[in-house]
Amino acid sequence: MGITIGATKSGVGCLILFALPFAGVGLFMACLMASTLWTWLDMRQWEEVPAFILEAELETSHDSDGSTYRATARYRYTYGGREYTSDRVAIGSGSDNIGSFQQDVDRELALYEGTETPFRCFVNPENPSQAVLYRQLRPGTFLLYAVFALTFGGAGIGMIAAALYGRRSARTENRLREQYPGQPWQWNSAWASGAIKSSNKAVAFAALLFAGFWNLISFPLAVFIVPEGLREGQTAVLLALLFPAVGLGLTAWAVVAVLRWRKYGDSLFEMASVPGVIGGQLSGVIRAKARLRPEDGVNITLNCIHRWSTGTGKNRSTEERILWQDSRTLQRESLTLDMAETAIPVQFTIPFDAEQTNDDTPSDRILWRLEATAATPGVDYRAQFEVPVFHTPESRADFDAGEPAIETGEDTFDLDRELQAAGVFRTPLASGGRRYDFTMARLKSAAALLTVFFAVWVGVCVTLALLGAPLLMTAIFCLIGLVLGAVVIDLWFGSQQLDVNFQILTVTSRILGLARRKTFYYADIEAIRTGFGMQSGNKTYFNVEIKTTDGKTWPIAKHITHRKLAESIAADLEQALSGRS
Repeated sequence: MGITIGATKSGVGCLILFALPFAGVGLFMACLMASTLWTWLDMRQWEEVPAFILEAELETSHDSDGSTYRATARYRYTYGGREYTSDRVAIGSGSDNIGSFQQDVDRELALYEGTETPFRCFVNPENPSQAVLYRQLRPGTFLLYAVFALTFGGAGIGMIAAALYGRRSARTENRLREQYPGQPWQWNSAWASGAIKSSNKAVAFAALLFAGFWNLISFPLAVFIVPEGLREGQTAVLLALLFPAVGLGLTAWAVVAVLRWRKYGDSLFEMASVPGVIGGQLSGVIRAKARLRPEDGVNITLNCIHRWSTGTGKNRSTEERILWQDSRTLQRESLTLDMAETAIPVQFTIPFDAEQTNDDTPSDRILWRLEATAATPGVDYRAQFEVPVFHTPESRADFDAGEPAIETGEDTFDLDRELQAAGVFRTPLASGGRRYDFTMARLKSAAALLTVFFAVWVGVCVTLALLGAPLLMTAIFCLIGLVLGAVVIDLWFGSQQLDVNFQILTVTSRILGLARRKTFYYADIEAIRTGFGMQSGNKTYFNVEIKTTDGKTWPIAKHITHRKLAESIAADLEQALSGRS
């Protein structure tokens, strides 16, 4: 029922206690980054003087995670006519196994140990008792600090913020649970009122916060670490540029989110009745605080989503899977406009066997999300609403929506026009059948987004290898990278051709000049149907599938932009195969 994190006071306290170590580690690593950077900048002003290595040793520690090393030394030097001794070797004094820095230092110092051959050290002119042998900034170490600061700090601070926000709403929810037993849609004050705000403002602030935190950590990588590493001939340090590159993407996301909020504000979904009914309808009006006149209309989508979390701690991950979806495009004539507002009508029929809203377990939820999008000059319009959908006494297995209560403009659906807009072309064949051509690179936005993600993933894999991460972890990341790479290649260079004649369907798939052909006979086909394909962000794509009489399922057309188009393609193929057209 909306925010369920910390439904009780003790639950909030437990979540905060659980999150504190993560936030503490992240903040500690961020402070360590800042301290290391400050020390390095200060040491750049220290004066170089000769030093004589009295002792040098490599300390080795063993534990369950492997071996770590620490180069130690004691040396003497003279500054201002006075002799000093020191044992500081590098900026950091701890042991580690990041690269071979510690071993290289020990090997170099061993050549000077006990000899009268001078080495060099750097002395603080303001306090000559302070000196160091190696004052360079280690890119690998700094990069590791950044990873810990971003992952642990982000997770910990996010959980604490969610817990504190949830505690406030939980008090109201508990009171409403007692007042309205058996009516969970009344437990959320926004749902009960039937006026639900979009998430534009929340998204904008979350984007600003996350992008700001990420860039605060990654900015020093680009400004200080990369030039320093290149001066020392460490070309691998260029991988650190992946972090500020991602930061630029996050900044662009935050800027778009803020501009969208400034332009459109928070839209309001006024429900015709509360809740939306399983085996009934969800209907109402979205009120956008701007005059919308989109040439291509407004796309309305209703999703039933299963969201679940697995793992704990740093291994915790959250996934979403769309269980049911319906969408439609409202033409401009279907919108109601005044000087400062656009009314967008909403009406969906929900099947009786759909899942109802359920967030009794925060880590395993069923939620319903209503989304409206429109291509407009400047920043496109987008609004999302989490809506209540439940089984009620009005639910009917044989529900018939009848005539729509609101005009949606859907009678303008034209298959060839929709196909062309999706990068698919239908042409007649001389034999009387038809051909579908699914062209390469139809989904340029999704392909570009996944390509960037794939590039970052490759960088992570290379970084893990260079930093000497466990072989199993590196192998798992590389295997996932291979799968991502295959999807990227398919999105950019994959194409399909469907030749459908009476009783025969031939599917030809091509990628990078390689072709694979498969023929289906109508007598062997049990059904031609639609299925869920890949998901990119909040966008779900659909496949057209053939189920054969032997129980196998074959996807014959992939990455279709919306369900109605996929259903129309499936129906058209079935008609051509059966000879009814």
